[in-house]
Formats: sequence, C-alpha cells, structure tokens
Amino acid sequence: MMSLRRAAAVPRGSDLPPITVTCPIEDRHQGGHYEKIQFANYSLVAPDYFPAFVGFKIDGGRIYLVTPAEKDGLYEAIVMDLEGRILEKSFRFPLKPNIAIPESFSLNYDIEGGAIVWFAYNDAKEIYELHIR
Repeated sequence: MMSLRRAAAVPRGSDLPPITVTCPIEDRHQGGHYEKIQFANYSLVAPDYFPAFVGFKIDGGRIYLVTPAEKDGLYEAIVMDLEGRILEKSFRFPLKPNIAIPESFSLNYDIEGGAIVWFAYNDAKEIYELHIR
C-alpha cells in the first residue's frame, strides 16, 4: 500500500524527489473532535510524502501543474494532456508555492489560454496590479 501511494503522488515522467512529511499528518490532526471523526469514519489516507505538485489548473484540455522545484526565482510548471502525458516542463511560474496549505494555493492564480494570471499588491502605488505571464 505504501509504494502505491508514493507512486500515485508523482506525475509520470517527473524527476522530482519526494518531499518527506516532517510530522505525520495523523499526529497533527488527531487532537480535535472533528478530526477524530474524519479519520474514524472516512478512512483518510495520510501519505509519507507530499505530492510532487502543489497546485494545478485545467484549461483548454490541458493540465497545468506547479511543483516546488525552483530555478532563478521561478518555479517549475508542468503541462500535461488529459491523459497525463507531459507535454512541457519549464521554470516559468513566478509565485512561491505554499506547501503548508496547498489546497488554497491554487486560488492565488489562474490559467487563461496557457498564460498565468494573478493579482499582486504594489505597496509603492497602494493598488493591486494584474500580472499575465
């Protein structure tokens, strides 16, 4: 079971090493009543490794994944078709992935026509700016 979970967490053709979970997820979420119910009733699976990607979007029949791999201040973006075949890998994603809360990271950006779109606050001008890359 363990090897199956590890294999499912990495996209096909990815050369990224798995990121080890420093504190078992079960340990972090066993304290509260709600968490105990979740683990008891729904058989939640908590892997030993984080997924190889931290965010994804689907646009135009393609899946856009963001990984925590970094090069020159940009993060890796993997473009796949709907069958899971990797079409492109490049370091072009400008936003730092939030590994601590990956489920909300994908809310910070969108993909439109293959371009990354996001808002960023400009402190000097005191306004939000639209960025397209």
